[in-house]
Amino acid sequence: MRCDTTHRTAAIQRGAIVSVFIVIGAVALLALYFRPASGQSLPPTVSQIATAQAQVLESAEQQRRAVAQVKLQCVLDIADGVLATVDRLAEEMEAWEREILPLLHNEDGRLIAADFDRAKSFSALLRVERPTPDHLDRQRARINTLVSPLRDAVGDERAAFKPDETIETQLERERKLAETYLTALRDSRKGVEALLVEARQQGDHPARETLEERVSGVEEHFASLRARELARVREVAEKEHR
Repeated sequence: MRCDTTHRTAAIQRGAIVSVFIVIGAVALLALYFRPASGQSLPPTVSQIATAQAQVLESAEQQRRAVAQVKLQCVLDIADGVLATVDRLAEEMEAWEREILPLLHNEDGRLIAADFDRAKSFSALLRVERPTPDHLDRQRARINTLVSPLRDAVGDERAAFKPDETIETQLERERKLAETYLTALRDSRKGVEALLVEARQQGDHPARETLEERVSGVEEHFASLRARELARVREVAEKEHR
């Protein structure tokens, strides 16, 4: 996501151009107003010209500050959007802790454990990488550090600097990181919920062992299969080199 301030900036620039023409017109009117009786034009005085020039420069400066403020606010809006995504990720992590992890030991978890394939699917969903609360705290700190000077400058009429484009690039990286975690975690939670719905619909009796014990058995089963496969590959390789 990038700041697109084209329309707002163009409006500001049009306003500045109008202001310049107003000042120029005022100078012309001064020249006509001070026309002598003989009909010869009296040129504007040095003071009048200096005043007109100062007004033109002030108009240009106001335009520059207005454009800078628009850009500052745009980048801050992006940062606030990224922070909102991080907040949604935090909520999803809480939902995982509240709804999914208890399945490892409760009766609903035993329903999933009653079927080997469902237990295998749960094991795979459980291994999805999840951020820690410390990760989220560090991400928020990085974002706030990036835009802290911008928050100080927005609304300050004297501020006329534009934020560096690298800030937008970094914010985009932070957004993608948060959204990647959010999507993976949300999909995993919904996958587990689907397994539980399926187990209830099938009418399976709860397993004697907990889902945690069942998952441990599933992982041991596949570890054993991998070990046998590696042994077979080594045996074949040794025969080929004889």
